[in-house]
Amino acid sequence: MRTFKDCNGKEWKLADIGVDEIESVRIQLHLDLADITGDVFTRIENDPVLLRNVLTVLCSCDPTELSKGLKRDGISRAIEAVRGAVEDFFPPNKWSDLQSNLSQRKAADDQFAAMKPALQMLNHPDFPQDVHQGVMEALRQMIQGNIGSPTSTARASVSGPLASLLSAVSDSPASLGSIPAA
Repeated sequence: MRTFKDCNGKEWKLADIGVDEIESVRIQLHLDLADITGDVFTRIENDPVLLRNVLTVLCSCDPTELSKGLKRDGISRAIEAVRGAVEDFFPPNKWSDLQSNLSQRKAADDQFAAMKPALQMLNHPDFPQDVHQGVMEALRQMIQGNIGSPTSTARASVSGPLASLLSAVSDSPASLGSIPAA
């Protein structure tokens, strides 16, 4: 049985997860803790209300009482308790698959977040068309798996305004005023 302490020091006990608990969460929350190929844990980690709702089912507790201590470190400890309880349910090789899936998803999210400022600038009407085409080609190659990191490859394959743009985007938040003219 997994436990966690909320930010007020209260200890909460999660039920040992079995098929019945998986089904209860699925029915009550329309969330499948057994879906190791999906984004269930990413959603739980990023949504404290969903985390609280999952805990309410797994702890058989009052959501209002639970909510009082579900902040700061209490959230982190609760996430680890849910993750641990689900880990205890799965055979080790399936859990390993889930961990791999989560790592890949987080890496993709991080890459997108890093590229988002540049992508937003690409859609601006004043953005130079030749630079736009160079960036789009570099992105196409990256998506096809032909190249490594977006900034290092684009810098290596494109010079001039694009190299300056990529440097500005990766080194600091760039404004549209910092985009070099074609």
